[in-house]
Amino acid sequence: VTNMEGLLLPSPDITTMEEINVVESSDENAEQSALEKKFKELSQKWKAETGGYSSVGSIVMHPAYLEIISHGEAMIPFILKDLQKKPSHWFIALKTLAKNYSPVKPEDAGNIKKMTEAWLAWGKANGKLS
Repeated sequence: VTNMEGLLLPSPDITTMEEINVVESSDENAEQSALEKKFKELSQKWKAETGGYSSVGSIVMHPAYLEIISHGEAMIPFILKDLQKKPSHWFIALKTLAKNYSPVKPEDAGNIKKMTEAWLAWGKANGKLS
């Protein structure tokens, strides 16, 4: 490759760029895997320790639930996958992580089945759930 003055320039090292992309991709995958592992640990703890609670307020104020929320939007896909397996009280976490948005119709509030369906449809429409 030559420049405008006719000087020979080194060819761009495409292999190096590909390696950089692979490393970045590997880092993202490792981070995602670590986050998913953390989610699983926290959600199992939350479910085990709140299974007998009848107060939704107590369920959603559990430290493990709050820690899941503290990890931010990246937790949404994991919550939706969990919700897909079995409906649970993830709605406040989802609304918080979705920046106070809720796809649940006001008339469906309190109906776990319809709330779950609304959030799963939202997740699929927004690329958060495959």
